[in-house]
Amino acid sequence: MMILPEELKTQFEIELSHYEEEQKMPYITSIERSGIEKGTLKTARESIIEVLETRFNEIPASMANTLNNINDINKLKQLLKRSILIESLASFESILTSEGHNQI
Repeated sequence: MMILPEELKTQFEIELSHYEEEQKMPYITSIERSGIEKGTLKTARESIIEVLETRFNEIPASMANTLNNINDINKLKQLLKRSILIESLASFESILTSEGHNQI
């Protein structure tokens, strides 16, 4: 890895931006991609918690912890849909704690 002087860094960023626009292919580093994935997971978890709190007032800390440990965006998307339609917090908790989240 090389640290560029500020002047060269700015010039590089401008040229990279022009190249991306011309090629219609933005460059995303693995670090940026990882950050985007983490942000997506965090947003999905927060959305589920917000829906459940809106519908059922307060949710147990253990449920929030379980949600915060799920790292599969597809499972989180399914849980979000279920949180909107589920009839009770107890039902949601049973889905959440089921082995491997198979019922999602």
